[in-house]
Amino acid sequence: MKKIMIVLLILISTFVFSVKSDIVPQHEKGFFVNFENIGFSFSNIEISSAPLLDILGVYNLGLRYYLEKNIVLDLNGGIIDPFVLPSYFGNERPDNGYLYIYYLNGYNHNNFNFGNFSLKTHFQPSLYGIAMQINDIDDKPFNLGLNAITIRGFSQLGYYIMDNLELFGGIEGGYLLAVNVNPDPDDPDFDQFIKKQKKIHFILLEEEV
Repeated sequence: MKKIMIVLLILISTFVFSVKSDIVPQHEKGFFVNFENIGFSFSNIEISSAPLLDILGVYNLGLRYYLEKNIVLDLNGGIIDPFVLPSYFGNERPDNGYLYIYYLNGYNHNNFNFGNFSLKTHFQPSLYGIAMQINDIDDKPFNLGLNAITIRGFSQLGYYIMDNLELFGGIEGGYLLAVNVNPDPDDPDFDQFIKKQKKIHFILLEEEV
């Protein structure tokens, strides 16, 4: 069971919260609303949330700081309630415990242009976790906390053949830094399993930052 949860964390960090490759310009100062986000922009800072995800049970908040037009620092996190979506189809929330997934991402993304050449770099540490409580038949709660810390990034070099046509290549990857479980598992193979997971290099999806 614990191994399945760790694999779930790895999949979440790899696919759901994937990094993006181009910087979205800062919104004009003041309150803003678009299809994805609602937030407030001031100075070089934006605070935003994606309310459409709230409907699905992904309660999120993001903070973005623009050092320059082509350099951005981003911190975003949230809590996922997996029982919100099933409740829309008549499934009741379990009354013998709870299950929440949480995440916290921070990244630095740079996009430099030198004539027809472009250089993009991305560095991202992340924390993903699961908090769970199950009450047994004697109403005694069993608590389980599990989180994984990952680090990943990429570097990409491109050349603009035309204004809207770019050839590029790069290198990207990631590393599982640590997995923390409370209470500690008594599985003798667990440590060996963690060591194997640390050898996995994540494949990062490229979208728009």
